[in-house]
Amino acid sequence: MFVLAVTGQGIRIGQQVNADIGPFFGFMGGIIIGLVSWSLLLRVAWRCRREYLRRNGTHSIGSVVDSNYRRTLGSSVVSQREVSLDVLVSQPETGETLRVRKRYSFVEFRDRRARALYAEFPTGTTMPVFLRGRYAAFDIPDRPGWLDIW
Repeated sequence: MFVLAVTGQGIRIGQQVNADIGPFFGFMGGIIIGLVSWSLLLRVAWRCRREYLRRNGTHSIGSVVDSNYRRTLGSSVVSQREVSLDVLVSQPETGETLRVRKRYSFVEFRDRRARALYAEFPTGTTMPVFLRGRYAAFDIPDRPGWLDIW
């Protein structure tokens, strides 16, 4: 929806600049600006959420109970990789044990990043986790996947 809205605005601006060829360039520019700005917006939102949990949440150490790497979508055009992590963490305030699951999707040209994430957190290792109420987030410095925000 965001990219469509930006593209629509690009077309409107193109119509006002030049009625003949302006909408075409507005369309193309809108798509490019929309995709780039959406990625930046996701990055900013992810960092803000992580900083919020770091400031206001509880820091705990969890144990990775399941780590999985697999190829999910395979076709002749597009292929995806998926890294899934299941972590058991103890809530310091209540003492209850929580199971946090997260799946990270990677496009084919980010396969190296997917394998590095999988190698960094194999089954049995520890992982830092931020907890705040019902929300939990892994303390991973970089957002692993383009689509993954929460």
